[in-house]
Parts: sequence; structure tokens; C-alpha cells
Amino acid sequence: MIEQTTVNIGLVTDMEEIRRLYDFIRAQPFDYPRYLDWVEKCKRELELGIKRALVVKSQGIIVADLVFQAHKQERGVIEIKNVRVNPNYQRRGLFRQLVEQLEEQVMQEGYRRIVVDTHATNMPFITASQRLGFRRVAEEPLYSDQLEVILVKDL
Repeated sequence: MIEQTTVNIGLVTDMEEIRRLYDFIRAQPFDYPRYLDWVEKCKRELELGIKRALVVKSQGIIVADLVFQAHKQERGVIEIKNVRVNPNYQRRGLFRQLVEQLEEQVMQEGYRRIVVDTHATNMPFITASQRLGFRRVAEEPLYSDQLEVILVKDL
């Protein structure tokens, strides 16, 4: 049985929290071209309110995040830009809790769909997303020659 973790989930609301989230994301390498450049851009866009983030904290320390923003081309759609769970906290339902919190938040704001993409080889993420009601809608190269799977969930 997986040990239950007492955690708090909430929106990032101030500059200090953005800095702590930036440190967390930067420390969780991602296999995307120019990832560290994206992390810098993400920090600026969080500061400007273009992107928002939910974080999971355990004993006051960020252990998971979900960065999101309004889709740039599609009205009424939220795009998940980054989801990370510290390896020591994986398989404890944190991804599910983040998605549920995101759904609650954005439905209140009138959004009707969530979209996310990941490497086609990232089967654990694809499977977990599908269990939460996301459906696979496309597979195409978005950031490099590597194929990305695009998943959508209607709210």
C-alpha cells in the first residue's frame, strides 16, 4: 500500500512563491529542446499573470506543480504547460489532485476544455491522463522531430 501524504494544494499567488516554483521546475529536468530557456520564460509569464500555477506542498515544500494558461488560439480552452511531481512523491495521486483542482478552478472561470501534450513515448503520463478522462486527439511533432501526443478533456 502506498503511504498517504499530507499535502496542501493551491494557486501560486505571490512573487516569493513564483521564485520557489521556478526553483522546483528548474530542478526537475525535462526532455524538451531549450527547456531551461522555457523555464526562464515561464517565470516571467507567471510574474505577469499570463501563466498561472497550482502547487502541491508537503511540509511547506513544493513537491508537484501544474502550470497552465489560456490557450492562445482557442477561446474557452486551458492549456497545461508543465506538470511535475518530485520522484519521491510519485504514485500518491498528486497528478489526479492537481487536475481535479484545475478543473474546479477553470470551470468557475467559464473554460470548457483542457488540452495537454507530451512525448509519444511518455506512456505513464498518457495512461494517467486517460484515466482522468483525457482523450488522445492527435500525434504530431510540436517542438522537434519527436512526436507529441495531444490529449483533450471536455469539462
